[in-house]
Amino acid sequence: MKKENQVNPLSAKAKDFSETPGVSKSREHHVASSTFWFKNDNNMKTVISFLNYWKIKNNLDVNLTATSYSINGKLLEREKVTFKKGKVKNLYPLKSKFGEGSVEIKIESKTNLRIPYAAIVAIYETKYGLSAVHSYSRFYYENEPIFNKGNEGSWTIRDSEKISSFCVFHNGSKTQPSQKQKIIIQNEKGELLNSQINIPKIPPFGTVKINLKDHIKNLSSFLDGGIGVASSIHEVQNSFARMLIGNESIRKGYDLQVTHSNFNYKILGSDFLKKGKNKVLKPYPGAINKYSEFIVYPHLVSGNYEASIGKKKYKLTYNKNIVRIPVEKKSRVLNFSSHTHQMPSRIQLGLVTRSNEDRIPNEVAFSAMNSIEPFKRFHWGVCGIGKNIDTKIIILDLMGLNADQTVKKEVIISLYSSKNEKIMQKTISETQVKGYTEGTSIYNIFEDLEKPEHNTYEYYSVFSHYGGFLCYSQMQNQHGSIALEHSF
Repeated sequence: MKKENQVNPLSAKAKDFSETPGVSKSREHHVASSTFWFKNDNNMKTVISFLNYWKIKNNLDVNLTATSYSINGKLLEREKVTFKKGKVKNLYPLKSKFGEGSVEIKIESKTNLRIPYAAIVAIYETKYGLSAVHSYSRFYYENEPIFNKGNEGSWTIRDSEKISSFCVFHNGSKTQPSQKQKIIIQNEKGELLNSQINIPKIPPFGTVKINLKDHIKNLSSFLDGGIGVASSIHEVQNSFARMLIGNESIRKGYDLQVTHSNFNYKILGSDFLKKGKNKVLKPYPGAINKYSEFIVYPHLVSGNYEASIGKKKYKLTYNKNIVRIPVEKKSRVLNFSSHTHQMPSRIQLGLVTRSNEDRIPNEVAFSAMNSIEPFKRFHWGVCGIGKNIDTKIIILDLMGLNADQTVKKEVIISLYSSKNEKIMQKTISETQVKGYTEGTSIYNIFEDLEKPEHNTYEYYSVFSHYGGFLCYSQMQNQHGSIALEHSF
């Protein structure tokens, strides 16, 4: 088999963040794409939601096409997408008719889009669960480095008598020959479990969904009531090999939580920050309870690091262990440092949120922030409204990590609708912004906002000249299931 040219996205030789491909080098992109897994049945529904940010943010006119494929790559539906009623679009693959496979949103423009992926969110509603994930995979159309070979990590698994972990990845426009997917699982004792899963050839535009329990019979006993972290080596053709990862109830359609994988930096390597001159930290978003925790995956580039929160310190010695760090109300900021090594620019974390024992924990994969992060003045993200759903907007101050301290921290919060062109707005003072650390209900921000009979999804934006905020939306349904997503 002739393989596509592989370009390592992260060179271990790069010693400065600005040397990382795509950070300092701009490209011409006139096509962007986002591909998602979808499933519709009696107990599950998929919604693909996005804001017309191309027009709002950059005044760009784009052409959008939504294409749905079956698991085996058969074309099921293709339609042009327009924003006729409002500035938000909620798409229901196959118009919610039963089916499973992938849906691609393709964006084309005569003007440079700058980046080849799109800011889109998939929402999965199950009988009791609510989960969301932003764009994780895409098809390739233009002349650019192609990352067909996945070496993906940061996948928390929770297999038990009630829960099954799974991953999903999507093939592009060429047939992917049969392969052996290599899975490495580490439990909380530091023990490793290696497995190979036979994957038959994947047809063009086919989707693969793997439940680890179906192939690793002793998985639950290996985890022994705790969590594990898995990594995968696999290949696809003409598609970015990033995975959708998650945990679902053994009872189909009962509960489900998803996020996306990340590069296994321990194997691929990483670029580094200049020693001693850069802060690396991550604040925990939203209200804190006994379930709140950070998970530091053992897939960051090897080194002798330390994590601290409040007065507690955690050794990350060459990343041999899964490190679980509880969050207490008196301190929500996790700091990273090293006395002997340069700090990698990317430290991938899991942010765990849960409201009760009945629901599968929500886990958002997000990198720690560092002091060479660029200003970000405009944020936008998804929010759910309805009689059975609430959304809290969370605004975190990165404490001058790389922001203009002379600028006032007041913000303008806007709400965009899928039903009409009306934009609701509210200005929040610098003092009021501090109250958004734990999250403020969208209904409290916009007191005139009506709750529709059935759940629907809208978009919020946060604008500030300050440039040092980080935003999330936390959606929660009537069963206590949480979908936490960071803004774009």
